[in-house]
Amino acid sequence: MKQGSRYSVVITNSGIEKISFGVEAKSSYGNWFTCTAGIETGQTFYKSASETARWTDGKTKNWTARIKAHTRTLNQSWVPDTPVFQVKAYNSGYNLISWKKVSGATGYYVYRKPAAGGKWSKIADVGTSELKYKDSKVTANASYRYTVKAYYEASGKRYSGKYKTGDVIKAAPAVQKVTSVKSEKNGIRIRWKPQKKCDGYYIYRKKKGGSYQLIKKISNGNSSSYLDKKAQKGVSYYYAVKAYVKEPYGNTYSKYKSSSAVKRK
Repeated sequence: MKQGSRYSVVITNSGIEKISFGVEAKSSYGNWFTCTAGIETGQTFYKSASETARWTDGKTKNWTARIKAHTRTLNQSWVPDTPVFQVKAYNSGYNLISWKKVSGATGYYVYRKPAAGGKWSKIADVGTSELKYKDSKVTANASYRYTVKAYYEASGKRYSGKYKTGDVIKAAPAVQKVTSVKSEKNGIRIRWKPQKKCDGYYIYRKKKGGSYQLIKKISNGNSSSYLDKKAQKGVSYYYAVKAYVKEPYGNTYSKYKSSSAVKRK
């Protein structure tokens, strides 16, 4: 039986003269109630709200009553299952933690810690109406680990289950801006300010009225420029740079800001 749950109690007389059963009082089974033989359909028992009150056979008192028993275990042993969850970084500046519903849970705790180590910090207490949490208090390109614990609440106390540590997740890079574009002898030079802890950059190019096309992937987070040697002379281009970080599920890309137009001489 699960602590805090409610149950109806059915008593069946198999032919003996008396039936005895225990009543919990102050966390110990100290009171025993004996009812008369010949239990009939609709016969009920009575007990007042006091912890020390005893059960009374409704038949002997000519009472008519209907009760439901609220039971609880003396030793808490049931805990919710470990939630199955996933985390994904978004370039709008947050990490989204989502999980599957755990049967019997009344809520979920969400924890986070730096990937390099440290203590878990509880960042959210989420009710059962939600199965996700948006962590907006992240730093661009910083690495984190997350976990989710399910809990249930009974008699004003909360009991949480086990947890599983998630994979390392990097927050998305900040918006990447092009700092300059300049025509040189061998092509057009694109420059940008590198972001710390990012894993690389994607370089895009387009003509006026066109759409951006990927022209180069750079797998070095410290890079700060690229020379586009394939730009045609006499043609104006726009450029954009996206920073990216590697994730367990792929790459997460930054948003970008387009450069001004530049013509190769």
